[in-house]
Amino acid sequence: MSKVQVLTVDDNDMNLFVMTKFLEKGRFTFDVAVNGLEAIEKALELKPRVILMDINMPICDGIEAAREIRNRSEHYTPVIVAVTATHMLDDRSESDRGQFDHFLPKPVRPESLIELLNDTFQVDDGSAAAQTVHVQR
Repeated sequence: MSKVQVLTVDDNDMNLFVMTKFLEKGRFTFDVAVNGLEAIEKALELKPRVILMDINMPICDGIEAAREIRNRSEHYTPVIVAVTATHMLDDRSESDRGQFDHFLPKPVRPESLIELLNDTFQVDDGSAAAQTVHVQR
């Protein structure tokens, strides 16, 4: 079975570390970006099947990055997942929220991440953890 390529985007090193640890255990390859501008560049170059995108980042936030990726992607439609505190999207417009296919609240629960990826890509990694990992905003 081929591995699913994931781009993880977050400006917090601990969040990147935790998310990539989850992915290492499954059938996923991954790359990371530390801001929205880097996410746009890497997404258009690498064309990952899924992008785990933090919302509140410097230089270019996750909503603008998701919008740019969608607008500039020809023949490429990634699944973009907002990974954020749920209240961060409450006051955003429907258009902003519409840039994302799924939402994962922080703190990210390993089983939620693995379940979402398994359901989206029919990948069985056999490693869904049963603990909550506290990811900082």
